[in-house]
Amino acid sequence: MQTHKESAIISAETPLIANLDMCENIALIKEVHDNMSTVDAESLAVEILSVLGLKKISRKRVASCTKEEQFLVMCIRAMMTQEKSVMIKLPGEILGSLLHIQKLIQSMKKLNNGKEIFILDSLNHKKHYEGCECNIEK
Repeated sequence: MQTHKESAIISAETPLIANLDMCENIALIKEVHDNMSTVDAESLAVEILSVLGLKKISRKRVASCTKEEQFLVMCIRAMMTQEKSVMIKLPGEILGSLLHIQKLIQSMKKLNNGKEIFILDSLNHKKHYEGCECNIEK
C-alpha cells in the first residue's frame, strides 16, 4: 500500500500480496499500522467483506479472484488506512475494463468512513464516470 501526503493510493503499481489470501491482505494494514492483533484484524476484514457480499472470497488467494474482487479488496485496504483520502489511479489498468466501474464505486461508498475519494484518469474515460460522486482528476 502506497501513500502520498494524506492519501492512500490504489493503482496497478500497488497490487495485493499474491501469497496472502484476501482476508490477510486487508488485515495486514490494521496489524502493521494500528498494532491490531491478527485475530482481531482478520475478524474485522471478514466483517467488511461481508458488508459487500464478499465473505466467500476471504480465504481465496489473489489469483483465484476476479479483477473486480481484487479491486474491491484494494479499496477496503485503502479505506482502512489512516490517510484522509483515497486516490484511485487509472482504475482501468487494475480492472482491465471500466465496464462495471459505477457498480464498484457504489460498493466503495458502502465502506466510506469519511474519506474523500479521487479518481485519476484520462479525459478519454470521462463517460464511464458520469453521475459518479467521486472527484475526477485529469
